[in-house]
Amino acid sequence: MTIDFKEVDRAQISIGKHWTHAKPPDRPGEAGEAPAPAPPPERPKVLAAAPAMAVKPRSYEFKRAARPSIPTSDMLTGLEIRLSDIHIIENGVTAFGPFGKTANLYLLSISVDDLGGGPQAVTVKGFPGVKDDEHLLVDSSAYYWKAVKKNDRTPGQIRLLATIIKSREGIRDIGNALVQLQKRDDYQTIVRSILSAAAPGAPAVEQALFSMANLVGTVLGRIEDKPLYTTSLSFTDIHGDFDELGEHRTVHSTDKAEVAVSLTVRDVGRATD
Repeated sequence: MTIDFKEVDRAQISIGKHWTHAKPPDRPGEAGEAPAPAPPPERPKVLAAAPAMAVKPRSYEFKRAARPSIPTSDMLTGLEIRLSDIHIIENGVTAFGPFGKTANLYLLSISVDDLGGGPQAVTVKGFPGVKDDEHLLVDSSAYYWKAVKKNDRTPGQIRLLATIIKSREGIRDIGNALVQLQKRDDYQTIVRSILSAAAPGAPAVEQALFSMANLVGTVLGRIEDKPLYTTSLSFTDIHGDFDELGEHRTVHSTDKAEVAVSLTVRDVGRATD
């Protein structure tokens, strides 16, 4: 069969595939040609990473928990210092013959505060025939202060000197002797030195108290030059001695004697617990 291509409508007949269009499309792979490779798939566009934001460092703030304030000494309504339970460990006497080993002892205490007005208390107690390892029946007030008016000034500092002196003779009644001693010029001179030394911030009050002790010793008769026991104590509001209410007991001892000292703090505006 012979086909004349000039008389054939190319829109209808063609070698190979049958096209319905007037002109065959320009497609790859026609007339037995190898198909063109498929175009590579488009790669997704990679967006540029956004610049990292600067990280602001965290700030931490710690606040101390609120604590109840400690009332100051201006709120106090009463203070007392007591000497008690005096234990004579060794009375300082050398045993001689059949007379035994006993000693005649005086307990002297002097206290002063920063309110002015001289020593608050000068106390002397005598104890005859004291043996080693003996307890003296003492529970006496060495300092006492009580508010009378609402706006009374309260002590900010209290100094206490307590000493045990051995007598070379019998214990004498020194009540009247102390009264007469307070009228002497040398006593008044020492009182003035105590007042100046007891002012706030003055450190020399102990020396003034010792001078007073030596003066009081002159009315006790023949006494030993070296005391059997001596303690000098200081109580201040800055140190916090008056912060806690109630009784606070401490023991002060040497190789010769032991003395219990009690500080009692009172305030009607605060509970004792």
